[in-house]
Amino acid sequence: MSGPTSLAAVFQAPGRLALEERPRPRPGPGEALIEVGACAICGSDLHLFDGHMRRGRFPVVPGHEFMGRVIELGEGVNGIAPGVRACIENHISCGECAFCRSGRVNLCTAARTIGVNVDGAYSQHVVVPAKCVIPLPDGIDDASGAVMQTLGTGHHAVTARARLEAGETAVILGAGPVGLCALASARLAGARVIVFDTVKERIEAARRMGAEEALDAAAGDPLEAVHGLTGGAGADAVLEVVGGAQEETLRLAVRMLRPG
Repeated sequence: MSGPTSLAAVFQAPGRLALEERPRPRPGPGEALIEVGACAICGSDLHLFDGHMRRGRFPVVPGHEFMGRVIELGEGVNGIAPGVRACIENHISCGECAFCRSGRVNLCTAARTIGVNVDGAYSQHVVVPAKCVIPLPDGIDDASGAVMQTLGTGHHAVTARARLEAGETAVILGAGPVGLCALASARLAGARVIVFDTVKERIEAARRMGAEEALDAAAGDPLEAVHGLTGGAGADAVLEVVGGAQEETLRLAVRMLRPG
C-alpha cells in the first residue's frame, strides 16, 4: 500500500470487528481531516455492533463521540486552521429540508451520522464536514473533549427543553453519562435536583456532582420520595434519561410533575 496509511477498527458485519490498515483519507471540498485524539464508547456503538441499529451500515468504522486535531483542510474551508484541537458534531444535516430550514437540524430527514452510516473515529484519522468542527479551549483535556456531545445533550434538555430556572426542582431519572451531564447543567442553572438510579456508583457520582438527593430507585417508591421532598407539590421538570423500559419510566415521570 503506497502513501500514508491509517489504522481503523472496522465493524465488518454484525458481531465482527477487525483492525484494518487503510489509505489515509483525504478531505474533499468543505471537509477537514482529523487526527483522532480520544474517542468514547457509547451504548449505541454496542447496538450497532449487535446489528440492532436500523440506520447502521456495514462495513463501517464506528466511533461518534470524539475529538482530535485538524491536520488538513479541503478546498473552500474558512474559519478553522490546521493544528486546532476540536470536538466533532457527529450529526451531519442536509441544510435543505424543512426541518433544517426551521432550525431543527436534529430532525433532518436526510441526516447522516458519523460512526453509524459514515466512517467514524475508531481510527487514527477521519474526514468530517468542516461545519462539524468545534474548536476546544486549551483547558479541556482530550478525554473530556471527546464527550462534549454527551454534555450538549444534557445541557439542551435542561436549557432549551425544560428551561429550568434558579429555585426550581428537577428530577432526573437515570444517572448515566447523559443524566450526569444534565445534572451539571441543572445545577449551573441554579435548580434543585433529585436523581434516581439503581447503580451504586452512579448514585454516588450524582451526590459528588451536587444533587440534593441521589436515591436508589429500587430501594423505595420514587414517586412517594419526590412528593415527600417537594411537600406534595411535585417537580417543575422531570428528565427521563434511562432510555430503557420507557413505558414505565415515562408514566412515572408524568406522575412526578407538579400541576401545570
